[in-house]
Amino acid sequence: MPGTNQFLPFAVGAGANTLTPTAYAALTSLLSSGFVAGVANSAQFNTALRQATTAAAGLAQFIANQGINANDDGSAANFAAGVQSAIRGSVPVSRIQSVGASVAANALTVTLDQTTLDFRSATQTTGAPNTRNIPAQLSLTVPAGATLGTVNATQARLALVAIDNAGTVELAVTNLEGGINLDETTLISTTAISAGATAANVIYSTTARTNVPFRVVGFVDITEATAGTWATAPALVQGAGGNAPKLKPAIQASATANGNNNSQTVSVSFNAPGPGVLFAIVATNYGTQTAGANATTLSINGTQVSVDNTKTTRVQIGSSATAGGAVSASATGACGTSFNLWLTLLYVPSV
Repeated sequence: MPGTNQFLPFAVGAGANTLTPTAYAALTSLLSSGFVAGVANSAQFNTALRQATTAAAGLAQFIANQGINANDDGSAANFAAGVQSAIRGSVPVSRIQSVGASVAANALTVTLDQTTLDFRSATQTTGAPNTRNIPAQLSLTVPAGATLGTVNATQARLALVAIDNAGTVELAVTNLEGGINLDETTLISTTAISAGATAANVIYSTTARTNVPFRVVGFVDITEATAGTWATAPALVQGAGGNAPKLKPAIQASATANGNNNSQTVSVSFNAPGPGVLFAIVATNYGTQTAGANATTLSINGTQVSVDNTKTTRVQIGSSATAGGAVSASATGACGTSFNLWLTLLYVPSV
């Protein structure tokens, strides 16, 4: 959606009292010295104004075409900032967004600096993007007590997300461990952040929003001794863009089971944040059971990928592609003597 252009050209109508470009260019003395004291020639004066205002109006329209308001507020600084943002928004380069994160008073504050972003339409059958200008820094504070689903003394990767609330851009945050799809092809809903923001699979913003387009603008790697007590500064703050690494992390989950003269099943599950590959690994130890009497099966997302009847210790590995969402693996073993099962499911995101 174009912005507003308040800069208007002067004396551009049909029959305007102006000089032709050739006649105006011939006024070398006037162009050098400008108007002197006395009554100015109206055609000459109108031509000078037309040239200056037409150029200013054209530049202002370029700003407006990038979705930025070009306001006649008397501020050269605001006009220059609009030009800068318009150029950034119109040149198809891979920019790295300027983001920040800091801790104070046991709270975490994340920021996104002035920029211009393209968002998909809120109508999913419309492919034309909306260009939004962010004229000033955005910030979001994660208060003390809000863990975002992080774990004590365990590094978490938090995604910084810009959301398009009907033309107004706001900042949101989520824990990537929750497996939310952030491939920017969908719409998301957010929950208002508070000290009770303790889920990894929720996107939090200052005000709850429903079905809004979004852009991932950066991420933060952070570890806190006590989850929800934001006292240790992030180890990494990275804006999205350029050759920055993908925001989707590898995810691993493990489980174990022990049995004796029976059958045991062990399983793990989590949400994969997007397309990738699943690798399931099961290790078993059956002691001295007779070969062929202690089958172990390995399944990924309910489909059996491996079976093994070998006795003693062995390892089975299976893999499967995933489009994202809920994923799982399970392993079943049986033995007439004591035995152990170790299962790990690893998700590796697509490049």
